[in-house]
Amino acid sequence: MNKFSKYARFIVLFVLFGMLIISFALWGVGDMLRMGGRSAEVAHVGGYRLPVYGWVGGAPVYATEVREQFNRQLEAIQRQTGQRPEPDQALRFGLHMRALEEVIQRAVLDYAIKEFGLTVSDEEVRAAIARNPAFQGTGGSFDPLLYRNRLQQARISEPQFVNDMRREIAASQLFGVVRADGLAPKSLRDDIFKMEGEKRAAETIYVPDAIVVDVPKPTPEQLNTYFEANKAKFQVPEFRAFSYVMMTIDDV
Repeated sequence: MNKFSKYARFIVLFVLFGMLIISFALWGVGDMLRMGGRSAEVAHVGGYRLPVYGWVGGAPVYATEVREQFNRQLEAIQRQTGQRPEPDQALRFGLHMRALEEVIQRAVLDYAIKEFGLTVSDEEVRAAIARNPAFQGTGGSFDPLLYRNRLQQARISEPQFVNDMRREIAASQLFGVVRADGLAPKSLRDDIFKMEGEKRAAETIYVPDAIVVDVPKPTPEQLNTYFEANKAKFQVPEFRAFSYVMMTIDDV
């Protein structure tokens, strides 16, 4: 079972990271943060790059996203220490690289979630928010006023927080299959077992061209007669089949 689990983790991680092509332009991040209005691409997640034409597919990461994350980090430091670092000082501390890393991590995760077709309903997001102890009042139930106050204190808009929660739930679904103590799905175990134990045998017969002589070409009448006498060999019964998997929230 441990071997199957290792195979499962390897396959999922290989597919996830193998399809991610990330191109960095790190040299310009600090200057772009200082320039304010400029929106240049500093990284690209997924897709492929063509000469002259540039990137095809995937998702770009812009300097504006890095700058917004950089400013959020400065605000977080100010809330914790009471002082807001100067931008140049923050750059020396490497906060711009940390901001870039976090933005790219989100972009990679969003790209992987999209590629795997994972979806999270609004009901799931609302339930997750309501279960968060940080938003529960003295009675242990969800407090909408406390929820809004918490977001305001953190300077996070409600749509942004909802998107972050949706991403977090989808990520738990995505990486839940590669947790250390998890088992590979039965279908995957069966496929791996078949591949490891598979054996094939083949027999061949050699027919030299020299022995195939004086074979007359059939006439249309002969072909039609043979077809009418052997129709069943050229037909298969009509059939349709489908499979589906039904999963509810209670099954997760």
